[in-house]
Amino acid sequence: MFSGTIPEELYDLTTLQKLSLGWNDFSGTLSTRIGEMTNLQMLFLFDNKFDGTIPSEIGKLSFLSFLYTHSNAFTGTIPNEISNLSMLRQWKHFENINTGTLPGDIGNLGNLEILWLSECRFSGPLPPSFYNLTRLQQFHAWSNRDLFQEPFSTGFNGTISSEIGNMKELTSFVVNHNWFQGELPWEFGDLIKLSKFLCVCVHVFFL
Repeated sequence: MFSGTIPEELYDLTTLQKLSLGWNDFSGTLSTRIGEMTNLQMLFLFDNKFDGTIPSEIGKLSFLSFLYTHSNAFTGTIPNEISNLSMLRQWKHFENINTGTLPGDIGNLGNLEILWLSECRFSGPLPPSFYNLTRLQQFHAWSNRDLFQEPFSTGFNGTISSEIGNMKELTSFVVNHNWFQGELPWEFGDLIKLSKFLCVCVHVFFL
C-alpha cells in the first residue's frame, strides 16, 4: 500500500491514458497540474486520504470517461469546470466532505450514465440543467443531510422538477435523507426503466 503525496513528476506523464491510485493511503491535495494530463481517459483516486478542493483544471481533461474520487476527504464546492467533461460516463464521488450546490452546468455532461454523490454535504436544489442528463442511469445522492457535525448541511432541497420525465434511461434514483419538498411529479411514471426509487425522509408529498 502506497502512502504520502502524489509526486509532482507524475503530472509530467502527459500521454498517460489511465491512472489508477485507488485502495492506497495517499494524502494531500490534488495539484492544479492534473489539467496537464489531457490524454487521461480514466482517473481512479478512490479509497485514499486526499483532501482539499478539486481543482478547476480538472475540466481540461476532455477525454476523461471514468472519474472515481469517492471515499476521500475532499472539501469545498465542486468547480463548475467539471461540466466541461463532455466524454464523462461515470463519476463516483460519495463519502467526501464537499459542500455547496451541484455545478449549474452539470447538464453539459451529456454522456453521463452513473452519478454517485452520496454521504457528502451537498445542499441546494438540483440545478435545472440536471434534467438534461438524458443518458443518466443511476443517480445516488443519499445522506447529504448532516445537522450534527461540521460542515453542517440540510442536504439537497427544493422540489423535483417535472423535467425528470426526460430522463428515461434512469434505472435507479436514490435520494434518501435529504430535504426535498413539495409534490412528486407524475412524470416519474414515464420512467419505465426505473427499478429502484428511494426517497425516505425527504419531505416529498405524493400526488
